[in-house]
Amino acid sequence: MKITIMTSGSRGDVQPYLALGLGLRQAGHQVTLATHELFRSFVEEGGLGFRPIAGDPQELLASEAGQAWVRSGRNSLGFLRRFVRLTRGYLPQMLRDCQRAVEDAELIVFSPFTAGGQDLAEAMGLPVVLAALQPFHPTRAFPAMGSFGTFGVPWLNWSSHRVTGVLMSMPFLDIFNRWRTKELGLPPRPLGDPLAEMNRQRILTLYGYSPSLIPRPPDWGDWIHVTGYWFLNQSGSYQPESALADFLATGEPPVYVGFGSMISGDGERLTDAVEHAVDRLGIRVVLQRGWQGLAAGARGDRIHVIDSAPHDWLFPRMAAVVHHGGAGTTAAGLRAGVPSLLVPHFADQFFWGGWVRQRGAGVETLDRADLTGPRLAHRIELALTSANIRARAAALGRQIRRERGVERAVAVVEALAG
Repeated sequence: MKITIMTSGSRGDVQPYLALGLGLRQAGHQVTLATHELFRSFVEEGGLGFRPIAGDPQELLASEAGQAWVRSGRNSLGFLRRFVRLTRGYLPQMLRDCQRAVEDAELIVFSPFTAGGQDLAEAMGLPVVLAALQPFHPTRAFPAMGSFGTFGVPWLNWSSHRVTGVLMSMPFLDIFNRWRTKELGLPPRPLGDPLAEMNRQRILTLYGYSPSLIPRPPDWGDWIHVTGYWFLNQSGSYQPESALADFLATGEPPVYVGFGSMISGDGERLTDAVEHAVDRLGIRVVLQRGWQGLAAGARGDRIHVIDSAPHDWLFPRMAAVVHHGGAGTTAAGLRAGVPSLLVPHFADQFFWGGWVRQRGAGVETLDRADLTGPRLAHRIELALTSANIRARAAALGRQIRRERGVERAVAVVEALAG
């Protein structure tokens, strides 16, 4: 079967879909991954076909509008307003690109952050799968990401999902409906929550996160599958640079610090905070530059700076991991079985931080805006010295390592394909 997978965002948003695509290819399918041009070599070297779709996430986040978006933090309405400003301009081109990407597809798999998957399947009469890294379907078990719901009030949790779905889709309804009517020959979408409509249609859904972290809600239909994480295993073929290998071999396990694709314009301040924690605690740190540009002035033989290393190789060698809380990095930290400290910047990162803390696998989150050297040092010290946190992180890691997310997702897709 010819399968096109569509996803967008940073590398952490793309890598799990590459892993899913490789699993489908191994099962005998012809798989194409449609995403940003920035990731062409990553996808093609991984072994899948590639189709480009509009948008450069690094350029967008570095822009003035992107910086304002990141700084929105916990402000849900500010996040939405800036997200709309940032994405409306390239959404029509993304829709056209997605349409070209599925021209020869027999099955469409799409991320909720990539436009038009359900619409294209409807127009072409194709089976379709929603594949997501975060839970979106309405449930009474927990609130929507970025909402003001609480874990203890079921009806508020349910309502938060419905309200969030409407707010996230309404600003783009005019663009989608022009495309649907003029390009696809379909009637316009009704005003409302698109995911609720998918739920009514029982659109097959794969959730690529661990049920050991977030148990599957009992009020979800049997067409919604929580498969476990879709890990791209890179550790077997990775050979570290000699400087990194020597650093790891010549002392106690270090703490990883890195904020991945986040760009907030305060890399120097964050680097200073890391140096303060190193000096105060006497720890060693592996510091990843990332898009933030950390470590521009990092000093001392207790800090080793890297550009990148596969998380599945690096994190098990760490004493703890400090990161921004993106879905992919959170998954890697949990699988490693070491304590986590999440420093959320915006979006779903606060959501993951809450769940990691609730499961006892990490310390209380530290918002980027509140990060100082003393606060960072205090959280890291707690992560390193709490026997309870270390034990619970290790136990959750063992559970996650037993899961076979890609295999389960492939089995569900193949059942749909017949």
